[in-house]
Amino acid sequence: MSSLILAQVAVDTTALAAPARAVLASLLTHLDPAVAAGNTDCGYLTEAGKRRAADPSMRESETSLLDDAMRLVHELTPAQP
Repeated sequence: MSSLILAQVAVDTTALAAPARAVLASLLTHLDPAVAAGNTDCGYLTEAGKRRAADPSMRESETSLLDDAMRLVHELTPAQP
């Protein structure tokens, strides 16, 4: 969930986008292989996306960033050996 929230900030157009992307990239290098977002068998990123999309406190502008944010998490997640 944390990586998806950071990715939403990183794909936005605010001044925080660049720092959020740097923090996200660092966070993703430290994931345990069992929970890596690129592991399609675990589905953690998909579940986080569904939860974020269903969150009634999120604005439309935040929800609209979810697809790009999920792509960014996949892009920045290091390949597992």
